[in-house]
Amino acid sequence: MPSDSFLDQIKAFGARLGLPKVDVDKLVDMNRKNFEALMRSASVAGEGAKALVEKQREIVQVAFNETSKLVKDFHPTECDGRSQARSRAKRLRSASEQWSRAPS
Repeated sequence: MPSDSFLDQIKAFGARLGLPKVDVDKLVDMNRKNFEALMRSASVAGEGAKALVEKQREIVQVAFNETSKLVKDFHPTECDGRSQARSRAKRLRSASEQWSRAPS
């Protein structure tokens, strides 16, 4: 059972094939600006995603609060049959509008 790491095995394979050795430090130095730009762009993308999630959370919270208020303030015994149906329809439209603003 071989005790070499995968990287050691790859290096040994490359040596057996006569492949040139790669100076990893030199390669990293040559591409340092690319790596730094990639890290900055990943950071900006992460911040943008975080801001988007926060905005979505705010929208859902507002919709939830308004729906909760509608449910809490709902008193069906205060209306006759028709008025009650109109009142329910109005509340349902309002709640639906709030939830439709929330991102899917």
